[in-house]
Amino acid sequence: MAQDINEILNSINQYAGYGSYGEGQISAAYNAFKQLQDQFQAGQLSSDEFTKIGDAILPQLKNKINSLAGGGSASANAAWNAGGQELLKIIKDYDIIKSSKNILGRDITANDLVSFRPYFEGGNDIGQAYLAQVKDYESKSPEALKNKSGQYSGDVNSAFQELFGRNATPEEIQHYGAGLASGGLDTYQLKDYIKQTDEYRTAQDKQFREGLNTELGSYDQEAFNKGKEDILSRYTKAGIQHSPALDLALTNLMGDIAKERGRYLAGLSAQQYGGNKELARSDYEATLNKYMSDRNYERDLRQNQMNDYLNRGREVGDYYRQRDDYMSMLDRIPRNSKSNKWSQIGGLAGAAAGSYWGPQGASAGYQIGQGAGGFFD
Repeated sequence: MAQDINEILNSINQYAGYGSYGEGQISAAYNAFKQLQDQFQAGQLSSDEFTKIGDAILPQLKNKINSLAGGGSASANAAWNAGGQELLKIIKDYDIIKSSKNILGRDITANDLVSFRPYFEGGNDIGQAYLAQVKDYESKSPEALKNKSGQYSGDVNSAFQELFGRNATPEEIQHYGAGLASGGLDTYQLKDYIKQTDEYRTAQDKQFREGLNTELGSYDQEAFNKGKEDILSRYTKAGIQHSPALDLALTNLMGDIAKERGRYLAGLSAQQYGGNKELARSDYEATLNKYMSDRNYERDLRQNQMNDYLNRGREVGDYYRQRDDYMSMLDRIPRNSKSNKWSQIGGLAGAAAGSYWGPQGASAGYQIGQGAGGFFD
């Protein structure tokens, strides 16, 4: 670019001696900058390149051009018409581009220049005030905030570590970082914002329930002890205090209490109690007491009695079936001499053991026992 600037400067300065008002130099400058302006508008020349050339050449021409309008002579008018008037417009564009670059901190496009010109017509102060508004708007645009979000990754990760014990994802850094970049969030508000997420509420609810789950065990034991006394009293009066039905009743009682606690915890949330475990424990105690008072012990007793009778009936039936199978097997045993008495004894013992599985079991048991007893004959 330095060589291009020197070439342009030399092409202008070689006409420095032409005309009383430097109209030769002004005309050459206009022609040179008109080409540069056309390149800028076509996107072939950046605003940075345009202002660099202008910085090197235009300052020495400004005074000459400004004196032309008030010259009044034929020479001044000739210089003005030779390009001074048009070059002055180019110089104004140069000033707008330079101010815009300084205020906005970015490259200026030909479309930007068209948008900014009307505001500078009222003076540089008005134009620069407008550019300040543009800068504020651009700094808060979604794209700008997205680009700045990474600058706040430390703040976002710190909040996530404190609340979740993990670093934020890239998407979370971009989302919350943009909020910090815009000024819409500070680090304290960021934490409050995160606490409104489903992930945080779910984690808090889980922690709240897990902590209560162990603590509620004492209430369960107290309720079980009270229920146990009632059950023992009823079963003693019914004369079945030593039956399997009593064991079943006590087992069911503890299982039902555990189910009740599970139902209570399933619908529990930390937000519901504001994190107050004492209040949650109190509510559970009241819920459990109501459940125990509503429990129908008489119905349970009758049901367990019926189950007990049915079990005993099955045991008696099994006994008679085994006895009949055993006696049937004895009838089929041949009456041999005393010489094989141990074989018969072994067979009988095997048949008795095998009768539990029916006639076939008794037969198989007899054969095995007979073979084993034969060793002693």
